[in-house]
This record gives sequence, C-alpha cells and structure tokens, in this order.
Amino acid sequence: MADIDVDIDQRRERLLIAEEEEKVEEELYPNCPGCKVDKYKDSQRGHPIRDLIRVWIFVLASVVFFSLTYSKISLLDYDE
Repeated sequence: MADIDVDIDQRRERLLIAEEEEKVEEELYPNCPGCKVDKYKDSQRGHPIRDLIRVWIFVLASVVFFSLTYSKISLLDYDE
C-alpha cells in the first residue's frame, strides 16, 4: 500500500513539473495586455479578495456621489 502512495506522489510531482515547464516556455511580450493578465493570473493564489474590495469601494463611492447629486437636484425641484 505504501508503494502505491509513493508512485502516485511521484506521478503528481512529474505532472506538476511538466506543467511548470510548459508555462515557462510560453512567450510573454513586454507590452502585451493579454500577457500581463496571464502573468497576473499565474501569480495569484486563492480568491481575489483585494480585487473584490477595490471594486466594492469604487462602486460605493460612485453610488454615494450619484445619490447625493440626485438628491440635491430633487430637493431643488420640490422647493420651487
């Protein structure tokens, strides 16, 4: 049973090494937007919490701005 586990682990390691070598062989151009995105994706592990927080802050700021702007306009219309 232990021999089977060792064989499986060795196969997994070989597959991981092969995948890493394939990634290294890909050509990345310096100013290519798609290459930058691929490089960013490869460097990320897990869930992109930071990106989600950045988008959420932007959305909240936009909503607050528009809600304040339109609430002032609507108050001015009712005062007349």
